[in-house]
Amino acid sequence: MVRDETQQQANRHINTPTQSLPITPWPGIGAEQQAPERPQIHSLPQGRLILHKQENFYVSTVNRRQQRVHPLRKPSGVTSALPKVLPQQQTRIADSETRRMPRLDTLNMARHSRFPIPIWLETLGLLLVLVGVGLAHAYNMFNFPRYELDEGTYMASAWSILQGQLMPYAYGYAHPPAGWIQLATWIPLFNGFFAFGNALNTGRVIVLLYKLGSALLVYLITRRLSARRSLGLLAMGIFALTPLGITYQREIYLDNIAIFWFLLSLFLLVTGNSRLRAIIFSALTLGIAILSKEVLILLMPAMLYAVWLYTTHFQRKFALVAFGYTTLALCSAWILMALMRNEFFPYAWHLPWDNHAHLSLLQTILEQTKRTQSEGSLGTSFSQWMGLDSLLVVMSIVAPVFNLVFGFRQRNQLLLSLLALSFWLLFIRGGVVFPYYIIPLIPLVAMNCAFACATLARWISQAMHLPLLQGILILLAIAAIVPYDILHAQPIYTHDYAQEQRQAMDWMREHLPRNTVVIIPPQYFVDMSVSGGEAVGAHSPFPKAQLFFNVATDPSIYHDQLKDNWQNIDYILVDPDVILHLNMIREVRGGSSILQQALKHSIERAHFYDISIYQVQHKT
Repeated sequence: MVRDETQQQANRHINTPTQSLPITPWPGIGAEQQAPERPQIHSLPQGRLILHKQENFYVSTVNRRQQRVHPLRKPSGVTSALPKVLPQQQTRIADSETRRMPRLDTLNMARHSRFPIPIWLETLGLLLVLVGVGLAHAYNMFNFPRYELDEGTYMASAWSILQGQLMPYAYGYAHPPAGWIQLATWIPLFNGFFAFGNALNTGRVIVLLYKLGSALLVYLITRRLSARRSLGLLAMGIFALTPLGITYQREIYLDNIAIFWFLLSLFLLVTGNSRLRAIIFSALTLGIAILSKEVLILLMPAMLYAVWLYTTHFQRKFALVAFGYTTLALCSAWILMALMRNEFFPYAWHLPWDNHAHLSLLQTILEQTKRTQSEGSLGTSFSQWMGLDSLLVVMSIVAPVFNLVFGFRQRNQLLLSLLALSFWLLFIRGGVVFPYYIIPLIPLVAMNCAFACATLARWISQAMHLPLLQGILILLAIAAIVPYDILHAQPIYTHDYAQEQRQAMDWMREHLPRNTVVIIPPQYFVDMSVSGGEAVGAHSPFPKAQLFFNVATDPSIYHDQLKDNWQNIDYILVDPDVILHLNMIREVRGGSSILQQALKHSIERAHFYDISIYQVQHKT
């Protein structure tokens, strides 16, 4: 910052006796130049350094902690060659006419810790905590919860990516493909889909890695915003050990992938010190998060507010435009793909260039917005959440509202509150709500709870005039949350809900002919379609295995391949997901599909708790 002073004011300040600081050569500058000094000038804002001083003005800049490079010599673009080309440029700047520049300080200037801890010791402790988090999520991970329909869908799509297709069947634009593209990228590192028994086990190991990354980011973000390691540990413990997280965050959901990229985007933003590269990378990672699960676009307005907070005043307009444009430009790749495939507009519109029936991105989005709570209600999901961790569910409402009310003084709290409340819009909009929809909310609630606890602890310590009491109360909260979560997570570590599904795969491997048409849920698709799968073993795969939903709804399957004849189906695996979706399809279409007709002419061959395998009785 350059500031003009009248001669009289300059003389008054400069002639005032002050205690001069020792001056040593600045790193990266010649010996003839000296380090910036800190004169006792009353009008100089705190946290700034004097670069050059004359009788009538001085040149100052932000004093960033651990700054080692002289601000006028810091390389950016081609300025590293500036001293050679213009060796007296610094003097010319000081001698030229100057004016007051905008403020350069950012919101969250890092503060020195009251109890300094070496970085190596903090890193070691953090690694030990991450090991504990990994064990908490990995134990009994292949047995609880049971393999879900969406898990099989995403692993089947990841297998299709490696085969050069977006999905095993026609891509319907229900979700952007970035999520299962990332799953497919991990598979070669594990030497295939069956490194851990079956395809879904391998997928859960991949999701565990995203979980560990998200836990680390929750700690780093909270530590940065609060300048307290204890608060970072509290947020990390709430996020990592809640039974809600251990249940849903070990499953192969796109939300678990997307929330990692969102947290990385927020971390880059709050630690970027208003640097353009940090803003751009934050925008790119937010775009990846939205392309992994499109519902995270709800957090875009709050993220723009974060850009406004964590950039300097004179950069805000440019930073907001750069951040928003970069994020939307990356997200537009999904729309561009639909346009290039001529699948953006619905075929029902009969546009001039539409000469054949096709799926449509716009039509899919419109259909999803019309989905009602008959498919999945907020009340049912809320009951499941309360059964797993009622305290966290209550705090998911109380903590963001608390931070919203008291965040007018601490804008970090206000930001976290806006992020959590923005995602609550997904639940209260009146549409379908599945239990796993809470996954992106868990880290936001954890950070909100940590800041709310810190505020309450600060009030108590101020009322009792004991400054150290705040840290002690936070440590006590950490000590209380661990046994609470372990006590409520006992069923997660003792039940085996996937045993029946593995038994069904074993039975099909031993009893079904390989050339039969087998109708299955997505959980079994990769293990029946790839050599070495749990339902295949050392034998050949099932080339005619079909997913039940596509058999019931896709004309290319039930019309072109099965000829609208239920007798072309040989075996059907039925579980609660199949029954639920077939009833929904019957309500929408008003008639029975060939799959339902085949079930009417079949007999049960095997039964495993709530799973049955039927053989169709052909009339011939």
